[in-house]
Amino acid sequence: MPLPKKKQVQGKLQTKEGKPIPYANVVIKNPIGQIVAFKASDSEGYFAILLPDSIKVKTLLLEVKHLGYKTVSIAMTIPKNYYALLMEEEAIDLSEVEVKSRPHIDKRGDTLIYQVQSFAKNEDRSIGDVIRRMPGMEVGDNGEIKYNGKSIANFYIDGDNLLDDKYAIGSKTIPHGMVKGVEVLQNHQPIKVLQNKRYSDDVAINLVIKEEAKLKLTGQAKVGAGLPDQYDEELNALLFNKKYKLLNVLKGNNVGEDLSADFTAFNRSSFLADIGNEHPGSLLSSGTAGLPALPKNRFYLNNSASLNANNLTHLKKGLLLKSNINLLLDKNRLDYRGLNELYLEHDTIRYTEQQVITRKPFLTDVMLTAEDNKENHYIKDELRFSYSGSAMPSALSRDNLVMNQQLKERISDFSNHFQYVPQLRNKNIITVAWYTNYYNRPQTLSISPGVNPNVLYDSSTYASTKQFVEIPSWFNKASLAYGLVKGFLKQQYGVGLIHEQQQMQSDLHFMQLDGSEHRYSLEGTNRLHWNRNRFYVDATYGFKKDRINATLALPFAWQTVNYRDRSFNLDTAKRQWLFNPSFRMQIRVGAEDFIALNYAYANQLGDISQVYRGAVLVNYRSLMANRAGLREEKSHRVRLRYNFQRSVDLLFVNTGLDWSRATADAILSSRVTNQLTQTILVPLSNNVSTFSAYGGISKYIFGLGATTALKASWSTSRFNQLLNEQLLPYSNTIFSLSPSIEARLWELFSLSYQATATWTASKLADGKLQLSLPEQAIQLYDQSLMLNLTPNKRWLVGVNGRHLLTLQKHAQTIRYFFIDAHLRYTVNKWHSDIELNLTNLADIKTYEAYSLTANQFWYNRYILRGRMAVLKYTFTIR
Repeated sequence: MPLPKKKQVQGKLQTKEGKPIPYANVVIKNPIGQIVAFKASDSEGYFAILLPDSIKVKTLLLEVKHLGYKTVSIAMTIPKNYYALLMEEEAIDLSEVEVKSRPHIDKRGDTLIYQVQSFAKNEDRSIGDVIRRMPGMEVGDNGEIKYNGKSIANFYIDGDNLLDDKYAIGSKTIPHGMVKGVEVLQNHQPIKVLQNKRYSDDVAINLVIKEEAKLKLTGQAKVGAGLPDQYDEELNALLFNKKYKLLNVLKGNNVGEDLSADFTAFNRSSFLADIGNEHPGSLLSSGTAGLPALPKNRFYLNNSASLNANNLTHLKKGLLLKSNINLLLDKNRLDYRGLNELYLEHDTIRYTEQQVITRKPFLTDVMLTAEDNKENHYIKDELRFSYSGSAMPSALSRDNLVMNQQLKERISDFSNHFQYVPQLRNKNIITVAWYTNYYNRPQTLSISPGVNPNVLYDSSTYASTKQFVEIPSWFNKASLAYGLVKGFLKQQYGVGLIHEQQQMQSDLHFMQLDGSEHRYSLEGTNRLHWNRNRFYVDATYGFKKDRINATLALPFAWQTVNYRDRSFNLDTAKRQWLFNPSFRMQIRVGAEDFIALNYAYANQLGDISQVYRGAVLVNYRSLMANRAGLREEKSHRVRLRYNFQRSVDLLFVNTGLDWSRATADAILSSRVTNQLTQTILVPLSNNVSTFSAYGGISKYIFGLGATTALKASWSTSRFNQLLNEQLLPYSNTIFSLSPSIEARLWELFSLSYQATATWTASKLADGKLQLSLPEQAIQLYDQSLMLNLTPNKRWLVGVNGRHLLTLQKHAQTIRYFFIDAHLRYTVNKWHSDIELNLTNLADIKTYEAYSLTANQFWYNRYILRGRMAVLKYTFTIR
């Protein structure tokens, strides 16, 4: 992992008698008193602090503070880099001092280092458990990590990006005892040859592995069994030394743990968007309900197995080889009843349904990487192949009609990404890149008996429906850029070519009662060919001086799009210039504080999913087609963010404003009846605007040994809906407040409290419309409390309660209270843990939920897992 060049300041603290002074705060300040770097002295009184080479040492001040000693403050000099300091004892009134353990953190320029041992508790097992309670850090339910409100871009293990962007398995598997520190790398540039040459505002974290943990292979074997008929097994192997790293995990369970979460790629979708290659989404679905807003282990009825194998080798001369192999087999079931109401001017459309969906997903994903990252050149080739899919049979009843459905899909995804960045003799940079990708997701939806015959089949009864659709896609992007890196203004000029080729094929068939097959006229077939070519030139300017960093990107492109379908006499070509400038600036207003401003303008055309003419039966009650031309959208987005932090005090604050406005020349028009929703894209101007404000504060309270946090957000959006030929402007407002605290009480108890309150309101935005549509409002409250008792290092007893409350006008109040318990005993001699987990002690077997969007209301009732008890034995290989 590349880091900027540093200079080191060392020293030792001791008394006149030669007694070392451990754990003193050593701080380096600039002339205006702002902290540049700091660190605590070790047990022998030694300290070593790294400073950027660019900093002027002669302007700095070295300050040392320690309880019971007088503060020492001296001016630093050149070329001196070692300071032996004598500290004088100072009497204190012990009656006014309560000794508390203080977390150890260090700061080195843009790098902040959390000492893991300072934040770990007896109940913690993985490094993710510890990161959750570090002030300024967040770990989402899906494993995504954020620092002061910003998602991390890279997750390193001792300097190596072993897991790429699927790092959730690492935070859940790596024991915190292996990790010495968690480094937060701000303004991180991972390519060494581009450091100090190309501005980055990315944040990354690096796990610093203890030296003794690098010496040998370690791992864990976990065996769990319980009632009713539960199992939970895991075998993992870990090795993190300088030459070779591996993290391999084999899992199997039916206790509600979703193993597919281990394969979540947090940055891949944004990478595809950045290069202009967004994969076609799923067009077909077997149901209409979403998942409940509960932890997945409450409702996930599964049998799952997975292999997550990650191996990395450093060869001679700096070449790195890496393989990431992911395999998954799963079977799960979702059982729900639903009510959907759509409010119109003179009518309310109501759908009721009951469905049991069985999903059988599988995944095979292989990525092979070769990389050479040096200060004078960078070369990387990443080859990826993924084959996945699922079979989803389901039984659905609607208005006393029972239907059997089967949705099958297969996904083939192949890509290769090559990058070469050499530094020339004049120190300038050339960047060569080529990305190629093939993607296909064929889907088949079968429904029996035949649905909606009065709309789809001339009111005649038929046996079954079969909808097939696929969009095989080839995408290529090649680019060449030249960077001028001398001086305070960094310049880059590039050219590139994008080619995209797609073909949408779909067929809607009806099986008649006599066994013969009939096509849904001409309108049930698509044979659409799509080609997009874009040639672009761009200029990027980076400015960095004193406290200001700024980047201006000016990309110009000539784009041609051709699409044709002879069945509909469709043959269209669109050619145009595109100019999508962006600007970002960061102004440092303190040693650790900054204001960031981002602006982006985008002029984008639609894709193949918005121009097909033939009808597609999306689900049993939704039919979709298009009548408009290629949709064009122009958007502006402005984001203002303020970042405030005081690392010494472990205080982190972030706040910001976000505004966007998009104008499109087409809008979705829906004709809704009690039987079927028919949706088409029609040529009509449509505006969507959003405004949001957000903020968060995280603070470590030293007196309580507690990490506290508070997040708040408010957003409003305005958009149009075209329903039954009536244009309805809607306004949605959402306010959310989330407090949390983690604290240890009296050394025996620890508590964790988290809550989220959300207020959602939706109403017509135009008061001139004399419509009787109701204004909707929903309040959701979700709070959980966990109490742990640790009488000694061997025993842990915990209870967790979660309360959920839903309020809405003219609807029944919904309340739930879940309670879980766990007991763990550690056998140090055997390197083992014995753990008993009791889940859903109240045996709640159903969950009801409301949701609200514009003029639609959903009520869903889900089947939950019920009470469970699992006894698990964990053996750690050391």
